[in-house]
Amino acid sequence: MPLSATVKSQGEYFDALRKNLVLAGTGAISAREALERTAKQWRRTTHRMGQETQKEQWAFLRSRYPADVQQALR
Repeated sequence: MPLSATVKSQGEYFDALRKNLVLAGTGAISAREALERTAKQWRRTTHRMGQETQKEQWAFLRSRYPADVQQALR
């Protein structure tokens, strides 16, 4: 599979985060619950997309960042 400048299903990751941040921001759930829900949803997405594929894609993206950003992510 060719690597690209985006992570497969990246929209799902951002949607899960956005929805849970909105819920926490409105007081519907706690900040901790928002983080736990987001983590659970991200794990499901990663599992469905294939963990190794996602790892490879993130590593590729990280390699495209400026050197100082790469250092900060280690």
